[in-house]
Amino acid sequence: MKAESFVYTGAQKPMTMFGLPPIVLGLVLVLAVATFGGFIATRLLALSLPAAVIALAVGWITMFRKQRADHHFAHVLLALPSFWRKPQTRTLIAGQPLKRAKGGKA
Repeated sequence: MKAESFVYTGAQKPMTMFGLPPIVLGLVLVLAVATFGGFIATRLLALSLPAAVIALAVGWITMFRKQRADHHFAHVLLALPSFWRKPQTRTLIAGQPLKRAKGGKA
């Protein structure tokens, strides 16, 4: 008979601010500030604040929907893309890589 755990791992959710994890909220704010700065740099001063508010709203809504669908979306978003990762190799304790068979399995 399996004992029940006091910690329900399926029910745990990460900390959020305004519905987003702090790092994702920071990314959305950086997007809004970059939009604001881009419009200021191109001397479109009248459009800078509305564009920043729109970028903030669209970014927040998009990330909120993704966060609501998957509570651990921030970890997936911030993980390194598999393209930039080095290939995973299995090594022996001595440090020599295992020889791979033609089928790709060791």
